[in-house]
Amino acid sequence: MGENTMILRSEEMEKEALLTVAKLMCAAARTAPKGRGVDSMETLILLDGEEKAKVIAELHRLAGETGGALFARDAGNLEKAGAAVLLGTRVQPLGIPGCGYCGLGGCESNMKAGGVCTYNTVNLGIAIGSAVNVASAHKIDNRVMFTLG
Repeated sequence: MGENTMILRSEEMEKEALLTVAKLMCAAARTAPKGRGVDSMETLILLDGEEKAKVIAELHRLAGETGGALFARDAGNLEKAGAAVLLGTRVQPLGIPGCGYCGLGGCESNMKAGGVCTYNTVNLGIAIGSAVNVASAHKIDNRVMFTLG
């Protein structure tokens, strides 16, 4: 083969593809519809390395502490994963007058009680759906694991 020939091995291509799709998943989550158009999303990508090892160790710790087998299961899933997309939301009531959808009588009462705005939770669910749709469209197997949060 000549000097200009480039060979890409499957491991390299798959790693690049996973990172590309993970980035697209974050973009889809960020741009998913949000209540009142307020973006309270936080996204990050967890690759192999020290941070991933810390999350895996914490999942194993939680499995032992709580007896929750799902934490150990997801630790195993994360160990095998080439990448993990973490999605979350800041606790940020939207200030919708007369809402009370949180069950606490409104945003002021919610904040005093340390509650969570229901719209933040709904927005997160919509963002997760958008992100997994991106993975699915690219034929990348994915799991939603609330335990990583």
